Amino acid sequence: MILEYKVYPTFGNKWFRKIVCYMPIIFIIISFVMMSGQRAYSNLQMNRVLSDGPFTPSSKSLFDYISDHTEKDSTVIFRKPRVMGLLTKHKSVAIHTLGQIVGQISRWDYICLSKTTDDSQISPSESQELLAQGLVQLVYENSEFLLYKFRPESKK
Repeated sequence: MILEYKVYPTFGNKWFRKIVCYMPIIFIIISFVMMSGQRAYSNLQMNRVLSDGPFTPSSKSLFDYISDHTEKDSTVIFRKPRVMGLLTKHKSVAIHTLGQIVGQISRWDYICLSKTTDDSQISPSESQELLAQGLVQLVYENSEFLLYKFRPESKK
């Protein structure tokens, strides 16, 4: 038994396949252009002022203070330790509970707390508890950050 089949011309299918293959690429390019344009427009609307992040004026002044006025081998507790390490060349660690801080207090030199955000750091009431116990002293403050130094007598 011999099977027969007909071969149909593929002129229309070839163009259709090309269109279907290129559509996702065209969609991705259009999406990138639209997102980039939208972000550029919002940047211009804000007069290129940064709303948050490590390059705002208050963040820069904190990192400059830490770089210039603290010991080079000191360890800073900060909510974003990679940023602290990159911008100040200091060792940094993220700690989320007061118990972890007090339990290993001899390992830390400074603690930096944000006034504006409460994510991934100890709460303001817990920082007040550190002050009340006399474990830390305020060494730097700006509109966004508080930098405390652990007292030497608290590390014994």
